[in-house]
Amino acid sequence: MDIANRIVQLRKERNYSTTKLAKLAGIAQSTLREIEIGNTSPTWDTILKLCKALEVSPFVLISQDFFAPSGDQGTALSPDLRQILDTARQLTPRQRKILLEVMEEWIAQNKK
Repeated sequence: MDIANRIVQLRKERNYSTTKLAKLAGIAQSTLREIEIGNTSPTWDTILKLCKALEVSPFVLISQDFFAPSGDQGTALSPDLRQILDTARQLTPRQRKILLEVMEEWIAQNKK
């Protein structure tokens, strides 16, 4: 399952409309629609916002794409990002939550 379909699935599981999810995530509804229909890929920042709104780890959204066998999704991942993701998969849910919070803080500080 690709990331767009996973977002749709999680949104529907929570009975969220695209309007509600976009508002909770702080993104434009048009952006969410474009992601869900596969016209655009979400940025890492958008993935983090959607995960926060959906109350899931980023790994819930991306693991289906990035850990699929080579060629399944056509998603290329750089070696350093693969190493980060492979390492993060070994963490406990609590540790992943802390890691996500640290990453979000780094992103917030870089925007200042």
